[in-house]
Amino acid sequence: MRFKICSTVFTIMIFSAFLCSCENNPSAPAGMHNSVNSSVCSHDLSTYTEPTVTEGRYYLNGNIDRYYFEVKGVTIQLMNADLPVMYDSWQNDDNFYNTEDKELLEKRLNAKQEWIDEMSFPREFTVTTMHNTTDEVVLVTKTTVTPDGFIVSEGMVLKDSITLSGFGTEGDFILVPHIK
Repeated sequence: MRFKICSTVFTIMIFSAFLCSCENNPSAPAGMHNSVNSSVCSHDLSTYTEPTVTEGRYYLNGNIDRYYFEVKGVTIQLMNADLPVMYDSWQNDDNFYNTEDKELLEKRLNAKQEWIDEMSFPREFTVTTMHNTTDEVVLVTKTTVTPDGFIVSEGMVLKDSITLSGFGTEGDFILVPHIK
């Protein structure tokens, strides 16, 4: 039975932002610096400055009746979303919770609650251009170093000055001027 358990929605929905950045990691395995990451960088790194993210509300497909991400300073938070329903809707197994395996059920429920807890509060981010892999600009909300020494980052892609992508499968999040 196939299913996906997400510890965070960013982990699942933004596969393109799971980027290995071994270039600057001295603990990466020898010889892996260039074999894993071909250089796709289109920038002159000696003069390059990371872009900035405009504060405001980024609504799903620009629709103000949908859920949105609020960007304030260096934090991002999912707003106006029913997190338990959202999590359940992304499982690719109709019988996700119908299992006789109590240990598996407990893991699934724990993963769901962990994701809900994480998404319920503002998350700090750093703007990072993934020079070694996709050259995309990512709002990195979490970075993990694997046992092999690879750096894996997760977050949302800043497609342009008013569009975030990489969350869910329903579309992009477009900056809409603040509505009161």
